Amino acid sequence: MRKIKILYISNVFPRPEQNSTIYTDLAEELNNSGNEIIVVASDGDSAYEKTQLKIERGLKVLRVKTGSMYDVGLIKKGISVVTLKFHLISAIKSSTDIISDKIEVLNDIRGILAEKKLEQKILSIMPIILILMLSTSAKDFMRPVFTEIIGRLVMTISITLFVIAYFISEKITNIEV
Repeated sequence: MRKIKILYISNVFPRPEQNSTIYTDLAEELNNSGNEIIVVASDGDSAYEKTQLKIERGLKVLRVKTGSMYDVGLIKKGISVVTLKFHLISAIKSSTDIISDKIEVLNDIRGILAEKKLEQKILSIMPIILILMLSTSAKDFMRPVFTEIIGRLVMTISITLFVIAYFISEKITNIEV
């Protein structure tokens, strides 16, 4: 089954501490079916001062601060209904902009991380290349490193530090973004 992205806009979407309704059940079932769902719900009756994106009932819910539409006078309800479209559209646009900015920053971080991983790999093989080059071009210079006890000890310590540095650098660059 193909995953579908759904923007579910609702005037009525109870908070988690309230009882579930047909609206919450529908959204949860769509989510449980493997779809990616974002609920946009008007929120005129809450004490929250601004629009918020939260995870509720396992769903991404954008609660848009709007005017009260229930248990209010006719004029207040009329103003709320007339401005509802504006509030919802502006909240969706600003949330989209914020998410786009986050994705852009995330991609920048991934690019920088890929560069640093490549640098780490290059720097990891440089000592090996240097030893091979010196061993072939300056055999007399490198002979004590391989034949004398102090040379072997220094080389063993160097290789041990090299391996430790490699694992530390792998751990540092193994960042999950």
